[in-house]
Amino acid sequence: MVLLRGATVAAMASGSMQPRNLLVMSGLQLVTRGKVTWAEKESWLRNPPYTAVHPTPGQMEIRIKFGETAHAAKGQRGTRAITKGKKTGKIVPAVAAHIAENPLGLAPSRLDPELYPSKLRRTVHTLEELKEMYARKTGKAAPGPY
Repeated sequence: MVLLRGATVAAMASGSMQPRNLLVMSGLQLVTRGKVTWAEKESWLRNPPYTAVHPTPGQMEIRIKFGETAHAAKGQRGTRAITKGKKTGKIVPAVAAHIAENPLGLAPSRLDPELYPSKLRRTVHTLEELKEMYARKTGKAAPGPY
C-alpha cells in the first residue's frame, strides 16, 4: 500500500507539497490486489482508513514501541543480515535489521478483532447517512432504488 498525493495522481504541479505526516488526511492509498483473488484490477485508489488519523490505543502503543526500537538503532549505517527470526540471513538496511531482531510483541491495549473500527464501520458515511444528507441538501428524498 502506498500513500499518494492527489496532486501527483492528477499530474498537477503544486506550489508546496504537504508533509507526509499530514498526507494521511488528504492523500490517497494505492492498493494492490494481493490476496483479493476476485478483484479484476491489479490495483486501485482508496481513501486511507479512519485509524490512520485516529488510531486506537493499541495502535498508538505499537507505533510508540516501533519508534523507540528504531530510535535505538540511530546512527547505524549500511546494510547487514538479519541474525534471528523468520528472515534470518536476509540483507536489509541496518535499522531494519535491528527492528526485525527486536520484535514489537503485542500491544497491551489491543482490541479484539471483532471490535476493530474497520469491522464496525467500513466507510465514512453509511447508506442511511448519505440518504439523510441528500435530503437535507436538496430538500427531496434520495433517489432509488435503482
